[in-house]
Amino acid sequence: MGVPGYHSDPLGDAPKEVDEMTRRRGTIPSVPARRTAPTGPGPARLLSVLAPVGLMVGLTAGLTLLSGCAAGDACPERDLPGLGEKVPSLELARADGTPIAIESLIDGKVALVDVWATWCQPCLLALPRLGDLNEKYRDRGFTVVGILVDVNASNIGPDFVSKRGIPYPVLYDDDGERFGCEWGYIPGVPTLLLIDRDGTVLDVHVGISDLDAVEERLAQLLGPQSSESAELATR
Repeated sequence: MGVPGYHSDPLGDAPKEVDEMTRRRGTIPSVPARRTAPTGPGPARLLSVLAPVGLMVGLTAGLTLLSGCAAGDACPERDLPGLGEKVPSLELARADGTPIAIESLIDGKVALVDVWATWCQPCLLALPRLGDLNEKYRDRGFTVVGILVDVNASNIGPDFVSKRGIPYPVLYDDDGERFGCEWGYIPGVPTLLLIDRDGTVLDVHVGISDLDAVEERLAQLLGPQSSESAELATR
């Protein structure tokens, strides 16, 4: 299911490749889950029973503030940047585990950011086409950047990507946590964000039915091939 104003299509049949953590869960999630702060009785309630009545109000107020800080791991729900809005800063892991800011990969370029997962069959079907787009247009200031959001993406991802020979950068985000916190929660995988040279969102596509439209858009944005590139492409 897409979001108003976004391009979407159904994600297809149940995926054939499921990572180990997903199998242990017994379910196949369609998107990184939204995270909420823990619920239930907290320290303030326990202390309100034990503390003298005269201190109850003060302790409750103080511990409410403290528990708010402790729950800081939960991210507020946010939508993806809208069309024409700039994407925020985002730091994710490379294959070797070292962090890298996605801006260092996309600044000054037209970029197609592919948020995907190894268990998602449409995601896997799209990989060869995305690789072709990257090779075809990279000399004109274009790049594809993949963001893998499996539950244990940083463990299973690098070997998976290496075996498939994916020719563009892929970053790793376990369960899509950092992406969800910084850029927003996606409506499904794959989600493709087309981003202009200045970091503004041009298009968002959910699913793989719009890849022809993506390429048409790239041709409009990037112009014709140089004569040298066209000659190399025919060899």
